[in-house]
Amino acid sequence: MDALDAALAALTGILALERNFTTVGDPDEGVILLPVSTLPQAKLLRPPPMAMTHPVAERAAGPSSSVSLPRLCQCGCGATVRRRFLPGHDAKLKSRLRRLQTAGVDAATDQLRALGWVDDVKS
Repeated sequence: MDALDAALAALTGILALERNFTTVGDPDEGVILLPVSTLPQAKLLRPPPMAMTHPVAERAAGPSSSVSLPRLCQCGCGATVRRRFLPGHDAKLKSRLRRLQTAGVDAATDQLRALGWVDDVKS
C-alpha cells in the first residue's frame, strides 16, 4: 500500500508540474491538489462502509456497541447484513464446512468452532 501511495503521489506531482490539476479548499488555510483538470458537476457519494468481520475476531471483541455498522454475511456471499447471516446462508456455510471437514481440512473444524457450531463438529 505504501508503494501505491508513493506512486500516486508522484503521478499527482507530475501532473501538477504540467498544470493539469484542480485544487479544493481555502487557499488561506490550505488546499488539496487533485490530479484532474476539472471536478465533476454532480456530488460524488461514497457507499456506506462495509465492515470486514471475521467470526473469531467478532467473538473476541465481545458484545457489539450501540452503533451498528453494516457488515458482511459470514457465509462469504458479500451481502450486507445486520446480524451474522442472510436467512439460510448459515445452513449453506455449515454444509460447506462439513464437506471440507470430511475432506480433512482442519481450518473447517476451526471455523465450525468459531461460529459456535462446536456441538455439530464430528471428532
